Amino acid sequence: MQGIVKAFDLVRRIGRKAITLPVVYMFLIFFLSSIPGDNSSGMSGFLQQINPTLQNMLHVPLYMGLMTLWVLNLPNFNLRWRRNLWLSFAISWVYSIVDELHQFYVPGRYPGLIDIMLNTLGIIIAFLLFSWFFKHQNRHNEHTLSGTSAALSA
Repeated sequence: MQGIVKAFDLVRRIGRKAITLPVVYMFLIFFLSSIPGDNSSGMSGFLQQINPTLQNMLHVPLYMGLMTLWVLNLPNFNLRWRRNLWLSFAISWVYSIVDELHQFYVPGRYPGLIDIMLNTLGIIIAFLLFSWFFKHQNRHNEHTLSGTSAALSA
């Protein structure tokens, strides 16, 4: 749990400029999902070497990471923890759907309901972990990650 607190402190020190972290991460996801699935790209050969089941399961930690970056960054905008979680969830989930839909236009790729479900699973896992963390922080500390008790209050 100390690692999470340190991550919040680091992002708070960087300030609002840290919003670039989840945005860059979203561009990385977009880049990866833009790699053609056919043999028209050298990168597709690399992806074809990864077991398809493993490729699918990588959606879970990938979107846990996206949700985590949003949760870490939104306190810089003075959001209460529940609003932070729900807004982070919404941004991550909508992006997951948009990213899957954009694969209609990538040769050899297609959007998949299973992929959206795995993305959502990663987002939900991060949501539950941070929900537990915020509730635990709120019960055991009078201060919050943004320095005011109002930020973590319901």
